[in-house]
Amino acid sequence: MIRDLFFKAYKPLLVIGLLFSFLLYFSWSLPSDFILPKETIGGINGRIDSCRVENGFLVVDGWAFIDHDMYTKTNVGVMIGGSYKTLKTKTVKRRDVVKAFKLPLTLTPALKGFTGSMYIGKEKAPFNIAIIVARKNGENYRGDYVCKG
Repeated sequence: MIRDLFFKAYKPLLVIGLLFSFLLYFSWSLPSDFILPKETIGGINGRIDSCRVENGFLVVDGWAFIDHDMYTKTNVGVMIGGSYKTLKTKTVKRRDVVKAFKLPLTLTPALKGFTGSMYIGKEKAPFNIAIIVARKNGENYRGDYVCKG
């Protein structure tokens, strides 16, 4: 009896599990809209180190900071199809930047080296990239770059 129930239920459960995995993957992988701040105070120290397209994904590596403020948040947006989309990033320690700018080591956790990727499908370069560094007090700083792929 239990065996019969298992053989009747495993196919629907397998299909539901696969659909759930598929939806979970694409809810994370597909880019969401990136809303640029209406007002920015100034520019940032930073740049895009590399920008390349691999198997339908745009991969971006870079870094950004503003003066010696440890408490900032870095967001990256990429222009796709006429609107900015969020590039999901991971923070990367950039000791080379700390050394080059002679920054205090206490700034290292806030020095926003980043790497990220997003699915772009068949979109072609160039891509406009906006890096927004925000302070806790709401001030936003912006740097704009062009990725030639």
